[in-house]
Amino acid sequence: MLWNTFGFIVAIGILVTIHEYGHFIIARWNGVRVLRFSVGFGQVLWRRFDRHGTEFTLCAIPLGGYVKMLNQQESEEQLTAEEQASSYDNKKPWRRIAIASAGPIANFLFAILALWCMYIVGVTALRPVVGYVEEASIASEAGLVPGDTIVAMNGERIVQWSDMQLHAAGQIGDGEPIQLEVMRDGYTVTKYLRTERWKVDPAKQDIMRSLGVAILPPLPPLLDKVIAEGAGARSGLMSGDRVISIDSQNIDTWEQFVQVIKAHPEQPLLAVIERQGQLRELTITPGRKSMHGENVGYLGVSPLIPDASNNVVFQRQYGAGEAVAESFKAFKKLCAIQLVMIKKLLTGKISADNIGGPLSIAEGAGASARGGVASFLYFLAFLSIILGVMNLLPVPVLDGGHILFDTYELIFGKPLPQGIQWVAWYAGIAIIGSLMIFAIYNDLTR
Repeated sequence: MLWNTFGFIVAIGILVTIHEYGHFIIARWNGVRVLRFSVGFGQVLWRRFDRHGTEFTLCAIPLGGYVKMLNQQESEEQLTAEEQASSYDNKKPWRRIAIASAGPIANFLFAILALWCMYIVGVTALRPVVGYVEEASIASEAGLVPGDTIVAMNGERIVQWSDMQLHAAGQIGDGEPIQLEVMRDGYTVTKYLRTERWKVDPAKQDIMRSLGVAILPPLPPLLDKVIAEGAGARSGLMSGDRVISIDSQNIDTWEQFVQVIKAHPEQPLLAVIERQGQLRELTITPGRKSMHGENVGYLGVSPLIPDASNNVVFQRQYGAGEAVAESFKAFKKLCAIQLVMIKKLLTGKISADNIGGPLSIAEGAGASARGGVASFLYFLAFLSIILGVMNLLPVPVLDGGHILFDTYELIFGKPLPQGIQWVAWYAGIAIIGSLMIFAIYNDLTR
Protein backbone atom coordinates (compact mmCIF):
# COMPACT_ATOMS: atom_id res chain seq x y z
CA MET A 1 0.00 0.00 0.00
CA LEU A 2 2.84 2.37 0.90
CA TRP A 3 4.63 1.66 -2.37
CA ASN A 4 1.39 2.17 -4.32
CA THR A 5 0.74 5.53 -2.66
CA PHE A 6 4.34 6.69 -3.08
CA GLY A 7 4.53 5.55 -6.70
CA PHE A 8 1.18 7.16 -7.53
CA ILE A 9 2.08 10.56 -6.02
CA VAL A 10 5.49 10.62 -7.73
CA ALA A 11 4.15 9.46 -11.11
CA ILE A 12 1.13 11.79 -11.20
CA GLY A 13 3.20 14.68 -9.83
CA ILE A 14 5.80 14.30 -12.58
CA LEU A 15 3.34 13.82 -15.44
CA VAL A 16 0.97 16.60 -14.40
CA THR A 17 3.87 19.02 -13.97
CA ILE A 18 5.25 18.10 -17.41
CA HIS A 19 1.82 18.46 -19.04
CA GLU A 20 0.99 21.80 -17.45
CA TYR A 21 4.49 23.15 -18.06
CA GLY A 22 3.92 22.54 -21.78
CA HIS A 23 0.85 24.80 -21.67
CA PHE A 24 2.65 27.30 -19.44
CA ILE A 25 5.81 27.81 -21.47
CA ILE A 26 4.04 28.08 -24.85
CA ALA A 27 1.51 30.53 -23.34
CA ARG A 28 4.41 32.67 -22.10
CA TRP A 29 6.12 32.52 -25.49
CA ASN A 30 2.89 33.74 -27.12
CA GLY A 31 2.59 36.68 -24.76
CA VAL A 32 -0.27 35.31 -22.63
CA ARG A 33 -0.26 36.30 -18.97
CA VAL A 34 -0.39 33.21 -16.72
CA LEU A 35 -2.16 33.82 -13.42
CA ARG A 36 -1.65 30.45 -11.74
CA PHE A 37 0.29 27.21 -12.30
CA SER A 38 -1.19 24.54 -10.04
CA VAL A 39 -0.20 20.94 -9.44
CA GLY A 40 -3.14 19.28 -7.70
CA PHE A 41 -6.50 20.64 -6.60
CA GLY A 42 -8.07 21.78 -3.34
CA GLN A 43 -6.24 23.09 -0.28
CA VAL A 44 -3.02 24.92 -1.14
CA LEU A 45 -0.03 23.34 0.63
CA TRP A 46 2.69 25.54 -0.86
CA ARG A 47 2.78 28.67 -3.02
CA ARG A 48 5.15 31.24 -4.41
CA PHE A 49 5.03 34.07 -6.98
CA ASP A 50 7.56 34.73 -9.72
CA ARG A 51 8.60 38.15 -11.07
CA HIS A 52 5.80 38.03 -13.68
CA GLY A 53 3.15 37.72 -10.97
CA THR A 54 2.36 34.05 -11.72
CA GLU A 55 1.30 32.08 -8.64
CA PHE A 56 2.82 28.58 -8.41
CA THR A 57 0.92 26.24 -6.08
CA LEU A 58 1.07 22.67 -4.81
CA CYS A 59 -2.35 21.45 -3.64
CA ALA A 60 -3.60 18.61 -1.47
CA ILE A 61 -5.48 16.46 -4.03
CA PRO A 62 -2.89 14.98 -6.47
CA LEU A 63 -5.32 14.08 -9.26
CA GLY A 64 -4.38 16.66 -11.88
CA GLY A 65 -3.48 20.29 -12.28
CA TYR A 66 -4.15 23.37 -14.37
CA VAL A 67 -2.70 26.55 -15.82
CA LYS A 68 -5.00 29.56 -15.35
CA MET A 69 -4.46 32.28 -17.95
CA LEU A 70 -5.79 35.81 -18.17
CA ASN A 71 -9.10 35.58 -20.04
CA GLN A 72 -11.25 38.59 -20.85
CA GLN A 73 -14.48 36.56 -20.91
CA GLU A 74 -13.83 35.17 -17.43
CA SER A 75 -12.63 38.43 -15.88
CA GLU A 76 -15.01 40.16 -13.47
CA GLU A 77 -13.41 43.55 -14.18
CA GLN A 78 -12.78 45.48 -17.35
CA LEU A 79 -9.27 44.79 -18.61
CA THR A 80 -6.87 47.54 -19.56
CA ALA A 81 -5.51 47.73 -23.08
CA GLU A 82 -2.24 46.18 -21.89
CA GLU A 83 -4.08 43.34 -20.15
CA GLN A 84 -6.27 42.72 -23.19
CA ALA A 85 -3.12 42.31 -25.28
CA SER A 86 -1.93 39.53 -22.91
CA SER A 87 -5.35 37.85 -22.64
CA TYR A 88 -5.65 34.26 -23.90
CA ASP A 89 -8.94 34.81 -25.76
CA ASN A 90 -7.54 37.81 -27.64
CA LYS A 91 -4.77 35.76 -29.24
CA LYS A 92 -5.00 34.44 -32.81
CA PRO A 93 -6.63 30.98 -33.13
CA TRP A 94 -3.39 29.36 -34.27
CA ARG A 95 -1.64 30.65 -31.11
CA ARG A 96 -4.40 29.20 -28.92
CA ILE A 97 -4.11 25.89 -30.80
CA ALA A 98 -0.36 25.89 -30.09
CA ILE A 99 -0.98 26.52 -26.37
CA ALA A 100 -3.64 23.78 -26.12
CA SER A 101 -1.46 21.29 -28.03
CA ALA A 102 1.62 21.98 -25.92
CA GLY A 103 0.47 19.91 -22.91
CA PRO A 104 0.03 16.62 -24.79
CA ILE A 105 3.17 17.29 -26.85
CA ALA A 106 5.13 17.78 -23.62
CA ASN A 107 3.82 14.39 -22.44
CA PHE A 108 4.93 12.74 -25.67
CA LEU A 109 8.40 14.29 -25.49
CA PHE A 110 8.73 13.22 -21.86
CA ALA A 111 7.69 9.65 -22.80
CA ILE A 112 10.47 9.50 -25.41
CA LEU A 113 12.95 10.84 -22.84
CA ALA A 114 11.83 8.29 -20.22
CA LEU A 115 12.17 5.43 -22.73
CA TRP A 116 15.61 6.72 -23.74
CA CYS A 117 16.71 6.76 -20.10
CA MET A 118 15.28 3.27 -19.64
CA TYR A 119 17.39 1.88 -22.49
CA ILE A 120 20.48 3.69 -21.17
CA VAL A 121 19.96 2.19 -17.69
CA GLY A 122 19.20 -1.21 -19.18
CA VAL A 123 16.02 -3.25 -18.96
CA THR A 124 15.70 -6.94 -18.13
CA ALA A 125 13.62 -8.68 -20.79
CA LEU A 126 12.33 -12.16 -21.61
CA ARG A 127 13.19 -13.80 -24.89
CA PRO A 128 10.16 -14.63 -27.11
CA VAL A 129 10.70 -18.36 -26.63
CA VAL A 130 7.68 -20.61 -26.15
CA GLY A 131 8.01 -22.64 -22.96
CA TYR A 132 4.56 -24.16 -22.77
CA VAL A 133 1.60 -24.72 -25.10
CA GLU A 134 -1.79 -25.54 -23.60
CA GLU A 135 -3.69 -28.47 -25.07
CA ALA A 136 -6.69 -27.70 -27.31
CA SER A 137 -5.77 -23.99 -27.38
CA ILE A 138 -5.41 -21.51 -30.23
CA ALA A 139 -1.62 -21.89 -30.00
CA SER A 140 -1.73 -25.70 -30.13
CA GLU A 141 -4.11 -25.61 -33.12
CA ALA A 142 -1.61 -23.32 -34.86
CA GLY A 143 1.09 -25.96 -34.36
CA LEU A 144 3.30 -24.11 -31.88
CA VAL A 145 5.53 -26.28 -29.70
CA PRO A 146 7.81 -25.58 -26.72
CA GLY A 147 11.18 -24.25 -27.89
CA ASP A 148 9.78 -22.19 -30.78
CA THR A 149 11.17 -18.66 -30.99
CA ILE A 150 8.73 -16.03 -32.27
CA VAL A 151 10.64 -13.65 -34.54
CA ALA A 152 7.73 -11.69 -36.08
CA MET A 153 3.98 -11.14 -35.71
CA ASN A 154 2.06 -9.88 -38.75
CA GLY A 155 5.38 -8.80 -40.23
CA GLU A 156 6.44 -6.84 -37.14
CA ARG A 157 9.81 -7.85 -35.66
CA ILE A 158 9.62 -9.38 -32.18
CA VAL A 159 12.59 -8.89 -29.83
CA GLN A 160 11.15 -9.75 -26.41
CA TRP A 161 8.12 -11.45 -24.88
CA SER A 162 6.40 -8.14 -24.07
CA ASP A 163 6.50 -7.23 -27.80
CA MET A 164 4.20 -10.20 -28.43
CA GLN A 165 1.85 -9.13 -25.64
CA LEU A 166 1.61 -5.58 -26.99
CA HIS A 167 1.05 -6.72 -30.57
CA ALA A 168 -1.56 -9.30 -29.54
CA ALA A 169 -3.36 -6.65 -27.46
CA GLY A 170 -3.83 -4.63 -30.63
CA GLN A 171 -5.54 -7.62 -32.29
CA ILE A 172 -8.19 -8.16 -29.60
CA GLY A 173 -11.68 -8.21 -31.07
CA ASP A 174 -10.56 -8.21 -34.72
CA GLY A 175 -11.16 -11.91 -35.37
CA GLU A 176 -8.36 -11.87 -37.96
CA PRO A 177 -5.58 -14.50 -37.99
CA ILE A 178 -2.28 -13.47 -36.42
CA GLN A 179 0.64 -14.47 -38.64
CA LEU A 180 3.70 -15.72 -36.79
CA GLU A 181 7.20 -16.18 -38.13
CA VAL A 182 8.70 -18.92 -35.95
CA MET A 183 12.33 -20.03 -35.70
CA ARG A 184 12.45 -23.82 -35.18
CA ASP A 185 15.55 -26.00 -35.47
CA GLY A 186 17.36 -23.30 -37.42
CA TYR A 187 14.55 -22.83 -39.93
CA THR A 188 11.81 -20.18 -40.16
CA VAL A 189 8.26 -21.46 -40.48
CA THR A 190 4.98 -19.57 -40.72
CA LYS A 191 2.11 -20.27 -38.32
CA TYR A 192 -1.31 -18.67 -37.92
CA LEU A 193 -3.19 -18.04 -34.69
CA ARG A 194 -6.87 -18.18 -35.59
CA THR A 195 -8.70 -15.71 -33.34
CA GLU A 196 -12.33 -15.99 -34.47
CA ARG A 197 -13.33 -17.50 -31.11
CA TRP A 198 -10.67 -15.73 -29.02
CA LYS A 199 -12.14 -14.25 -25.86
CA VAL A 200 -9.91 -12.33 -23.46
CA ASP A 201 -10.29 -9.71 -20.73
CA PRO A 202 -6.92 -7.91 -20.55
CA ALA A 203 -7.77 -6.56 -17.09
CA LYS A 204 -8.04 -10.08 -15.69
CA GLN A 205 -6.02 -12.38 -17.98
CA ASP A 206 -2.54 -12.61 -19.41
CA ILE A 207 -3.00 -12.01 -23.13
CA MET A 208 -0.55 -14.63 -24.39
CA ARG A 209 -1.81 -17.20 -21.88
CA SER A 210 -5.35 -16.66 -23.21
CA LEU A 211 -4.00 -17.81 -26.60
CA GLY A 212 -2.62 -20.93 -24.93
CA VAL A 213 1.06 -20.06 -24.87
CA ALA A 214 3.34 -19.20 -21.96
CA ILE A 215 7.01 -18.63 -21.32
CA LEU A 216 7.09 -21.22 -18.53
CA PRO A 217 5.25 -24.54 -18.09
CA PRO A 218 2.50 -24.65 -15.43
CA LEU A 219 3.95 -24.27 -11.95
CA PRO A 220 3.80 -27.28 -9.62
CA PRO A 221 1.65 -26.87 -6.47
CA LEU A 222 4.76 -26.25 -4.37
CA LEU A 223 4.65 -23.58 -1.65
CA ASP A 224 7.43 -21.02 -1.34
CA LYS A 225 6.34 -18.22 0.99
CA VAL A 226 3.65 -18.58 3.63
CA ILE A 227 2.57 -15.25 5.13
CA ALA A 228 2.74 -15.27 8.93
CA GLU A 229 -0.71 -15.13 10.52
CA GLY A 230 -2.31 -15.70 7.11
CA ALA A 231 -5.05 -18.26 6.50
CA GLY A 232 -2.51 -20.76 5.16
CA ALA A 233 -0.19 -20.40 8.15
CA ARG A 234 -3.12 -20.75 10.56
CA SER A 235 -4.07 -23.96 8.77
CA GLY A 236 -0.58 -25.39 9.30
CA LEU A 237 0.89 -24.96 5.81
CA MET A 238 4.65 -24.41 5.61
CA SER A 239 7.17 -23.34 3.01
CA GLY A 240 8.26 -26.35 0.95
CA ASP A 241 4.92 -28.17 1.20
CA ARG A 242 3.63 -29.79 -1.97
CA VAL A 243 -0.15 -30.05 -2.34
CA ILE A 244 -1.20 -33.54 -3.49
CA SER A 245 -4.98 -33.32 -3.24
CA ILE A 246 -7.85 -31.32 -1.75
CA ASP A 247 -11.09 -33.06 -0.80
CA SER A 248 -9.97 -36.12 -2.81
CA GLN A 249 -9.37 -33.99 -5.94
CA ASN A 250 -5.85 -34.45 -7.30
CA ILE A 251 -3.87 -31.22 -7.62
CA ASP A 252 -1.26 -31.24 -10.40
CA THR A 253 -0.62 -27.52 -10.98
CA TRP A 254 -0.52 -24.33 -8.95
CA GLU A 255 -3.37 -22.94 -11.03
CA GLN A 256 -5.61 -25.88 -10.04
CA PHE A 257 -4.74 -25.26 -6.40
CA VAL A 258 -5.61 -21.56 -6.69
CA GLN A 259 -8.96 -22.26 -8.37
CA VAL A 260 -10.02 -24.70 -5.65
CA ILE A 261 -9.04 -22.28 -2.87
CA LYS A 262 -10.79 -19.32 -4.56
CA ALA A 263 -14.00 -21.36 -4.88
CA HIS A 264 -14.19 -22.15 -1.13
CA PRO A 265 -13.90 -18.99 1.00
CA GLU A 266 -14.12 -19.75 4.74
CA GLN A 267 -14.91 -23.43 4.05
CA PRO A 268 -12.80 -26.19 5.70
CA LEU A 269 -11.05 -28.40 3.14
CA LEU A 270 -9.22 -31.68 3.71
CA ALA A 271 -5.82 -31.44 2.05
CA VAL A 272 -3.11 -34.04 1.53
CA ILE A 273 0.34 -32.48 1.40
CA GLU A 274 3.85 -33.83 1.00
CA ARG A 275 6.34 -32.50 3.53
CA GLN A 276 9.94 -33.69 3.65
CA GLY A 277 9.01 -36.86 1.77
CA GLN A 278 6.04 -37.77 3.98
CA LEU A 279 2.32 -37.41 3.27
CA ARG A 280 0.20 -35.55 5.80
CA GLU A 281 -3.43 -34.57 6.10
CA LEU A 282 -4.36 -31.00 7.03
CA THR A 283 -7.68 -29.20 7.33
CA ILE A 284 -7.18 -25.86 5.63
CA THR A 285 -9.69 -23.03 5.81
CA PRO A 286 -9.26 -20.26 3.20
CA GLY A 287 -9.89 -16.67 4.21
CA ARG A 288 -12.31 -14.43 2.32
CA LYS A 289 -11.62 -11.33 0.18
CA SER A 290 -13.37 -9.42 -2.58
CA MET A 291 -12.01 -9.75 -6.13
CA HIS A 292 -13.66 -8.46 -9.32
CA GLY A 293 -16.89 -7.89 -7.39
CA GLU A 294 -17.15 -11.36 -5.83
CA ASN A 295 -15.97 -13.05 -2.64
CA VAL A 296 -13.17 -15.56 -3.14
CA GLY A 297 -10.99 -17.68 -0.92
CA TYR A 298 -7.30 -17.06 -0.28
CA LEU A 299 -4.53 -18.52 1.87
CA GLY A 300 -1.70 -15.98 1.78
CA VAL A 301 0.80 -18.34 0.14
CA SER A 302 2.93 -18.05 -3.00
CA PRO A 303 4.36 -20.67 -5.40
CA LEU A 304 7.96 -21.70 -5.75
CA ILE A 305 9.01 -20.29 -9.11
CA PRO A 306 12.05 -21.90 -10.75
CA ASP A 307 14.93 -19.59 -11.65
CA ALA A 308 14.74 -18.48 -15.26
CA SER A 309 17.84 -19.50 -17.16
CA ASN A 310 20.00 -17.28 -19.34
CA ASN A 311 18.18 -18.78 -22.32
CA VAL A 312 15.06 -16.88 -21.26
CA VAL A 313 16.28 -13.69 -19.56
CA PHE A 314 18.51 -11.12 -21.23
CA GLN A 315 19.50 -7.49 -20.74
CA ARG A 316 18.56 -4.80 -23.25
CA GLN A 317 20.98 -1.90 -22.85
CA TYR A 318 22.14 0.60 -25.47
CA GLY A 319 24.50 3.48 -25.92
CA ALA A 320 23.11 7.02 -26.11
CA GLY A 321 22.77 7.03 -29.91
CA GLU A 322 21.19 3.57 -30.23
CA ALA A 323 18.84 4.35 -27.34
CA VAL A 324 17.38 7.27 -29.32
CA ALA A 325 16.28 4.99 -32.16
CA GLU A 326 14.93 2.35 -29.76
CA SER A 327 13.01 4.92 -27.71
CA PHE A 328 11.29 6.29 -30.85
CA LYS A 329 10.36 2.74 -31.92
CA ALA A 330 8.87 1.97 -28.52
CA PHE A 331 7.06 5.33 -28.44
CA LYS A 332 5.51 4.74 -31.84
CA LYS A 333 4.34 1.26 -30.83
CA LEU A 334 2.81 2.42 -27.53
CA CYS A 335 0.97 5.28 -29.25
CA ALA A 336 -0.44 2.91 -31.87
CA ILE A 337 -1.64 0.52 -29.17
CA GLN A 338 -3.40 3.33 -27.30
CA LEU A 339 -5.21 4.53 -30.42
CA VAL A 340 -6.28 0.99 -31.31
CA MET A 341 -7.56 0.32 -27.78
CA ILE A 342 -9.56 3.58 -27.72
CA LYS A 343 -11.11 2.70 -31.09
CA LYS A 344 -12.05 -0.77 -29.85
CA LEU A 345 -13.53 0.61 -26.64
CA LEU A 346 -15.69 3.01 -28.66
CA THR A 347 -16.81 0.28 -31.07
CA GLY A 348 -17.44 -2.25 -28.29
CA LYS A 349 -14.82 -4.75 -29.47
CA ILE A 350 -13.33 -4.77 -25.97
CA SER A 351 -15.16 -4.34 -22.70
CA ALA A 352 -15.35 -0.99 -20.91
CA ASP A 353 -14.40 -2.96 -17.78
CA ASN A 354 -10.80 -2.43 -18.93
CA ILE A 355 -11.00 1.29 -18.08
CA GLY A 356 -8.99 1.91 -14.92
CA GLY A 357 -8.97 4.81 -12.48
CA PRO A 358 -6.73 6.16 -9.71
CA LEU A 359 -6.50 2.85 -7.84
CA SER A 360 -5.38 0.99 -10.97
CA ILE A 361 -2.80 3.70 -11.65
CA ALA A 362 -1.59 3.49 -8.05
CA GLU A 363 -1.29 -0.29 -8.26
CA GLY A 364 0.69 -0.04 -11.50
CA ALA A 365 2.88 2.72 -10.08
CA GLY A 366 3.63 0.71 -6.95
CA ALA A 367 4.43 -2.47 -8.86
CA SER A 368 6.70 -0.64 -11.30
CA ALA A 369 8.47 1.24 -8.49
CA ARG A 370 9.20 -2.06 -6.75
CA GLY A 371 10.55 -3.39 -10.05
CA GLY A 372 13.37 -0.85 -10.18
CA VAL A 373 14.35 2.27 -12.11
CA ALA A 374 13.88 0.84 -15.61
CA SER A 375 10.45 -0.56 -14.75
CA PHE A 376 9.28 2.76 -13.28
CA LEU A 377 10.60 4.70 -16.29
CA TYR A 378 8.61 2.45 -18.63
CA PHE A 379 5.48 2.96 -16.52
CA LEU A 380 5.98 6.75 -16.63
CA ALA A 381 6.39 6.65 -20.41
CA PHE A 382 3.30 4.47 -20.84
CA LEU A 383 1.16 6.65 -18.57
CA SER A 384 2.48 9.85 -20.15
CA ILE A 385 1.41 8.60 -23.58
CA ILE A 386 -2.04 7.73 -22.25
CA LEU A 387 -2.33 11.23 -20.75
CA GLY A 388 -1.24 12.85 -24.00
CA VAL A 389 -3.52 10.77 -26.24
CA MET A 390 -6.57 11.16 -23.99
CA ASN A 391 -6.14 14.94 -23.79
CA LEU A 392 -6.10 15.19 -27.58
CA LEU A 393 -9.53 13.57 -27.92
CA PRO A 394 -11.98 16.13 -29.41
CA VAL A 395 -14.03 16.34 -26.21
CA PRO A 396 -14.85 19.76 -24.73
CA VAL A 397 -13.06 20.33 -21.39
CA LEU A 398 -10.03 18.42 -22.71
CA ASP A 399 -7.24 20.03 -24.75
CA GLY A 400 -8.68 18.38 -27.85
CA GLY A 401 -11.91 20.31 -27.32
CA HIS A 402 -10.03 23.63 -27.23
CA ILE A 403 -8.18 22.65 -30.40
CA LEU A 404 -11.47 21.70 -32.10
CA PHE A 405 -13.13 25.05 -31.31
CA ASP A 406 -10.06 27.08 -32.26
CA THR A 407 -9.67 25.15 -35.51
CA TYR A 408 -13.28 26.00 -36.39
CA GLU A 409 -12.51 29.69 -35.79
CA LEU A 410 -9.29 29.43 -37.80
CA ILE A 411 -11.16 27.93 -40.80
CA PHE A 412 -14.35 30.03 -40.75
CA GLY A 413 -12.92 33.27 -39.39
CA LYS A 414 -15.34 33.45 -36.47
CA PRO A 415 -15.81 31.51 -33.24
CA LEU A 416 -18.42 28.81 -32.82
CA PRO A 417 -21.68 30.39 -31.49
CA GLN A 418 -21.51 30.84 -27.72
CA GLY A 419 -24.68 28.80 -27.14
CA ILE A 420 -23.28 25.78 -28.98
CA GLN A 421 -20.00 26.09 -27.05
CA TRP A 422 -21.81 26.07 -23.69
CA VAL A 423 -23.86 22.99 -24.64
CA ALA A 424 -20.67 21.27 -25.80
CA TRP A 425 -18.86 22.16 -22.55
CA TYR A 426 -21.65 20.73 -20.41
CA ALA A 427 -21.73 17.59 -22.56
CA GLY A 428 -17.95 17.28 -22.20
CA ILE A 429 -18.16 17.64 -18.41
CA ALA A 430 -20.86 14.94 -18.34
CA ILE A 431 -18.75 12.58 -20.48
CA ILE A 432 -15.54 13.04 -18.49
CA GLY A 433 -17.39 12.90 -15.17
CA SER A 434 -19.16 9.68 -16.15
CA LEU A 435 -15.89 8.10 -17.30
CA MET A 436 -14.19 9.00 -14.01
CA ILE A 437 -17.05 7.54 -11.97
CA PHE A 438 -17.05 4.39 -14.12
CA ALA A 439 -13.25 4.04 -13.83
CA ILE A 440 -13.38 4.38 -10.03
CA TYR A 441 -16.23 1.84 -9.93
CA ASN A 442 -14.09 -0.58 -11.96
CA ASP A 443 -11.22 -0.02 -9.52
CA LEU A 444 -13.40 -0.79 -6.51
CA THR A 445 -14.95 -3.92 -8.03
CA ARG A 446 -11.46 -5.22 -8.84
